[in-house]
Amino acid sequence: MKPLPFAILLSALACTQKEEVKTSLKTLKPAIGVINKDSTVPPVITLIDKSNAPGKVLAGKPEVHQVPGPGGLGLPNFTHYNTEQGLPLSFTWWGYKDKNGNLWFGTDGGGVSRYDGKSFTNFNTTQGLAGYSVYDIKEDKAGKFWFATGNGVSCYDGKSFTNFTVADGLPDDVVYSIAVDRKGNLWFTTNSGGVSRYDGKSFKNYTTKEGLAGNTVFGVTEDKNGKLWFGTNEGASCFDGQSFTNFTTAQGLPHNSVINILEDKTGKLWFATGKGISRYDGKSFTNFTRSEGLAGNTVVCITEDKSGNLWFGTFDGVSRYDGNTFTNFTTAQGLTNNVVRSITEDNAGNLWMGTNEGLNRYDGTAFTNFSTAEGLANNAVRNIIEDKNGSLWFGTAGGGVSRFDGRSFSNFTTAQGLAHNTVLGIAEDDAGKLWFGTLEGLSCYDGRSFTNFTKAQGLVDNNAWGITKDKTGKLWIATHSGVSCYSGRSFTNFTTAQGLVDNHVQEITEDKKGNLWFATRQGVSRYDGVSFTNFTTAHGLVKNDVMNITEDERGNLWFGTISGGLSRYDGTSFLNFTSAQGLATNDVWALVIDRQGNIFIGNNIGIGVLKGFKSLSSDGQVVPAVNALLNEELKNYLPVFELYSKETGYPVKDPHPNAMFADSKGMIWEGGLTLVRFDYNALLRNSKPPAVFIQSVKINGNNIGWTSLANKDSTGAGLDSQVMLNEEILSFGRELFASERDSLRQKFSGISFDSISPFYPVPQNLVLPYKHNSISFDFLAIEPARNYLVKYQYILEGYEKEWSPVGKTASVTYGNIPEGAYVFKLRAQGPSGIWSGSVAFPFEVLPPWYRTWWAYALYLLAFVFALWSFAKWRVQAVEKEKKVLEEKVISRTKELEQSLEEKYRLSKTVESQQALLNERLRISRELHDDIGSTLGSISIYSEVAKKRTEKNEAASDVLSKIGLASREIIDKMSDIVWSLNPDNDNFEQLQNRMMTFAAMMLTPRNILYDFVADNELKNLRLTSEQRKNIFLIFKETLYNTVKYAECSRVRIILNLRHNDLAMVIKDNGKGFDIAGVAVNGIPAGEYVGGNGIKNMYARADEMKANLEIKSKSEEGTTVQLIVKL
Repeated sequence: MKPLPFAILLSALACTQKEEVKTSLKTLKPAIGVINKDSTVPPVITLIDKSNAPGKVLAGKPEVHQVPGPGGLGLPNFTHYNTEQGLPLSFTWWGYKDKNGNLWFGTDGGGVSRYDGKSFTNFNTTQGLAGYSVYDIKEDKAGKFWFATGNGVSCYDGKSFTNFTVADGLPDDVVYSIAVDRKGNLWFTTNSGGVSRYDGKSFKNYTTKEGLAGNTVFGVTEDKNGKLWFGTNEGASCFDGQSFTNFTTAQGLPHNSVINILEDKTGKLWFATGKGISRYDGKSFTNFTRSEGLAGNTVVCITEDKSGNLWFGTFDGVSRYDGNTFTNFTTAQGLTNNVVRSITEDNAGNLWMGTNEGLNRYDGTAFTNFSTAEGLANNAVRNIIEDKNGSLWFGTAGGGVSRFDGRSFSNFTTAQGLAHNTVLGIAEDDAGKLWFGTLEGLSCYDGRSFTNFTKAQGLVDNNAWGITKDKTGKLWIATHSGVSCYSGRSFTNFTTAQGLVDNHVQEITEDKKGNLWFATRQGVSRYDGVSFTNFTTAHGLVKNDVMNITEDERGNLWFGTISGGLSRYDGTSFLNFTSAQGLATNDVWALVIDRQGNIFIGNNIGIGVLKGFKSLSSDGQVVPAVNALLNEELKNYLPVFELYSKETGYPVKDPHPNAMFADSKGMIWEGGLTLVRFDYNALLRNSKPPAVFIQSVKINGNNIGWTSLANKDSTGAGLDSQVMLNEEILSFGRELFASERDSLRQKFSGISFDSISPFYPVPQNLVLPYKHNSISFDFLAIEPARNYLVKYQYILEGYEKEWSPVGKTASVTYGNIPEGAYVFKLRAQGPSGIWSGSVAFPFEVLPPWYRTWWAYALYLLAFVFALWSFAKWRVQAVEKEKKVLEEKVISRTKELEQSLEEKYRLSKTVESQQALLNERLRISRELHDDIGSTLGSISIYSEVAKKRTEKNEAASDVLSKIGLASREIIDKMSDIVWSLNPDNDNFEQLQNRMMTFAAMMLTPRNILYDFVADNELKNLRLTSEQRKNIFLIFKETLYNTVKYAECSRVRIILNLRHNDLAMVIKDNGKGFDIAGVAVNGIPAGEYVGGNGIKNMYARADEMKANLEIKSKSEEGTTVQLIVKL
């Protein structure tokens, strides 16, 4: 090993050039380490010769693992739904999507279930369904739903069920399938009675006598020409309205038992049989069985997806047919059961598969996973590249390296000659050789053998964390002891001694100009071949701990940091993005840019995507993420981020740093706990706006049985009792007792409305008496797959002027609403960002009796009568004036006598009051230790009253304060007793008490208030200490608001924030100067018996909560309490 002469080094280096970095704020000089001929610390260059030649090992045969499952794409993503999620029964017969996007599932014994993404709503014979086993579901042109059951057919109009059986004209009560033809006729296939057509009035039946192939009919469909096709136990029948044409094995069917029929988008017919699939093009049949790749020969359902793929449910799994090949899914790929009886596509393109063991939602090919089960060397993937042949190489932590050719994995370990089984970096050189950075040096694989390099050959450190090939073909190796450059003959090493900002190098990137950029723990270094230019936070970098670097097509450099966020460098300045600008997290572990210019950000929770930037100007112009704008211009835009993680419903979590790669096909690969393949273009997105509905309307916080309320008879006489029963089960979860209906009817008397909407029992044109002027709305947007990503916005026109902030809360309450006409409007944004139109709910609040027109008429009559009475009195007064004068002497004499008697009574009253004061002083001294400062106040005020009495001074104002303090003691004792009652552990009890207190305090003073609480809080359990302190802070705040704020509106919000309970109370009053109030040593409040704000802070500290009070003069006051749960 011979160190190279320093002259050789000088000839390899160009002239040194210094540079200033300009930010948008000021010009800064970065630290520059310059290598020149006067340098006393040149880079260390080690020439490789015979004395230190690396070892060469003939590669052993790698382990090859064929990837199981669909087309080498990896393990698909299935989400499972069962009785734990709300299904009435696991065994699912059929699925159906209605026009609003709801999914309906028929079960074998549990009735039928409707799923809107928020919850399952189940219907069975209790609500009027004909039978428990539901084999098919259809929606007719009028929006009614028809269910094929084992006990006839049921029609559901959103309020009640109407059932049809043999007694009504059906040929058989066991009905398998339903079709609605273009004329609106309904067709029912039966177990032994053939086919029945229902025109809305009567049934007409068809059997083998009329030409049907068989009387056991499983399926029915109408083709584009209006012909009806029936699948029977004896073949397929085509009905043109006049006659039947039958097809059997003699015409080419693989089996005569035809279970299901579908016409595809091209007009071809597909028949599901007991021995495979048959395709009919109008001339001949083409059959597919297991031999052609079908999962199983017993096929029971067929569905065509939005992309034109055909899906077949069999007794051995699911098959997808793309027109050329079959891709099969079984329990090995994530199905709960291989018997798949139904496949239903939702509006977003997700497929819902009904099996004998629940529902399986398939989200498509956007995300698939690979692990050791599919042949990967190790689940922990640390680095990824693609070679010139299109094969992908995955370096793992402990399993060696895996090569993936799209179908199988070939694994290389130390057994084949690899230096170490932990592979941290991979690169391919110009000769097509693969280089692997390991914990024991470099390994070079030429397809036949491994050659290993360590510090003995000149490597600066054996831990090689990353490898980059530059434009000249040299390899640059990142280590935690500096950088090594391998020329093919020698290693040249660079450290802080040569100007590198830090020796802990995490990634190396070459830009379009040929500069090399080094990500380190202490900033970024740029090397131009002569000198280093260093960038840190002093120059605008968001943080010095830089994990990765990538360059976009416009020449901008992007730097991902640990816990700092993302920096964009345009050659002049840095523009930084953190969670404050919408970044999912400030830990940026990997960065790649795909062919469409999307920037993919690997973080500690998933994959973020920077889609572009939206202008802050009124035009809202959107520019792509990769653009030519300077950072100074880009400051006027907002970044548009997307997040794909476990929280947003995607199988991505815990990725590894710098383990992300965009391959030549546009796929994004990320290594983490498993290897994830992300096809961004295959994401299923719902292009339709979500359907939005008001689910329920509550009055004064109470559920209402609107059908029962409309009827005066608690037994339901005069009503369809089934309608009332169905509504009560939807609203209350059970049928109400007659006494409960009477109680609700009495309590909410005076409420009127025109009608009740179907499916969601909501009153139309509601009119509320003033005493019922608190109204709540529960609402939902139908989004079966990702309802938790739906956002809402609402406004009560006539009550507020602006729409609410966008949020996920699906309920709102408005309290103390003045009389008038109002319209509640609601809209929703689906997961794809598309907004629905708004739905409107108009209602009216009547004035209180003393503000009605007839009350004002009475006021006028009373005034007129008073004037007339006064005039009449004046006439009589003149006539009686003389008599009055004569009586004055007698009257004044009596007054004098009465005055003496009054003085005597007053002295007795004073004596009585004095005795009462003395007794109160005695009680105050005895209870001082138990009640505390409040009774102390009573004692002081009693002394003052005593002294005033002795001096014959007025004492009434002091006595009133004593009464106020006494009431406060009662309130405090009531609050303590309430807080200690274990029956009040449920948060709903606390919420009801708060609502009652708010109404008591605010309504009499004509203060409008909103009381908004998350539904999730209802079952929250609190300790007695928490309940007591939360309520007392709430109570204290409303006391101060009423007494000092001089406000007209108060808004009260209770919700969960990151598993903490948040209470916010905001008024629009005159406010006060909060800067003049200290948290410690706050003077006692002015009301009797308490210490005001100081006590509020003390109560918050007692339960380790955070209390914050914000106020400005004339801008109102906001009190926020955050309670750790």
